[in-house]
Amino acid sequence: MPVDSIGLVRPSGEGTVMLPKAEKRADLPESAPEGVRTEQGITGFMVRVSSRLRHIQPAHKRVEARHRFLGLLTSVNLNLDMQSPYDLAAADTLRDFLQEVGLTSRILLDFELILKAAESEAQARWVKAEKVAEALEATREKRGEWDVIEQSDVDEQWEIV
Repeated sequence: MPVDSIGLVRPSGEGTVMLPKAEKRADLPESAPEGVRTEQGITGFMVRVSSRLRHIQPAHKRVEARHRFLGLLTSVNLNLDMQSPYDLAAADTLRDFLQEVGLTSRILLDFELILKAAESEAQARWVKAEKVAEALEATREKRGEWDVIEQSDVDEQWEIV
């Protein structure tokens, strides 16, 4: 079969396209070095906690715990556009819940890491917004210098250029 310039096999007579076998990439979880987190942020945290809560027995307690976790996580109200990116009381309640159900300290550390990352991102956004506001104000002041016509300017003769 003929191979394209990018390594794809062109369609054969049967109409199938065969791709080259993927090499082992560094971002795949099985090839990641030990101790490196590959899950992304709050979604990965939700998945890890939900999967750990699946092992609670009996079943009605398991469902109750998962619903309570998702409710508490929702009440944390992560919003990176605010100066305070999450509800502190709700975060404390979620920490207490995680300890109550007996999840490992690693899960608690992951939660703390998410909160710290949210704080730093919110702070960075806040600083950037302040800089943009200051630049906008400076631009308005510069324009204002040119737009102001004083009474003495009105009394003088104007030359048309």
